[in-house]
Amino acid sequence: MRIRRSSFEEWPTLPHIIIVKSGPLNEGRLQMETKRQSRSQKPSDIPAKPEALSRISSFHAHIYYDPRTTRDKAERLRELVAERFLVRNGNWHDAPVGPHPSAMFQISFAKETFPQIVPWLMLNRLGLTILVHPNTDRPRDDHLNHALWMGSVLSLDATHLPETDAPEPPLEPNTQPRISPE
Repeated sequence: MRIRRSSFEEWPTLPHIIIVKSGPLNEGRLQMETKRQSRSQKPSDIPAKPEALSRISSFHAHIYYDPRTTRDKAERLRELVAERFLVRNGNWHDAPVGPHPSAMFQISFAKETFPQIVPWLMLNRLGLTILVHPNTDRPRDDHLNHALWMGSVLSLDATHLPETDAPEPPLEPNTQPRISPE
């Protein structure tokens, strides 16, 4: 078994790649080895100044599930979020859509909601995989480089993500929270 290198490629400053091997030569035991990362960051790759937070117009959280085995968990998580946060719960997609490799629904929320909803999702994701990303004028970077994953890191299909586009403003909430997230 080998850890997919793609999960590390987005970390240009990582000095090593970790490879986990298992098989008959290792008598079924896991063996770890590290290799120097061949990709180095050139001075021209480093921005002159940090990105401005004002570029973020809103956030999305994509909740991934399997329609046959974990949709009930996704439904429960959606209910819990709706009871606690002023957000827009998006449509159910029981098949891959856009860059997303599996079934999911989207939660759209304002910047001001991030400090409460993201830690809450970290503690209450019910074992589901979640992608959280900002919405700026660079959708591809938002999904691939500026994202936060909870659970397994999934491979997104970047061909569905434009380099640039108008940032999506927060969508009109469709929830009526009545319970504190505390």
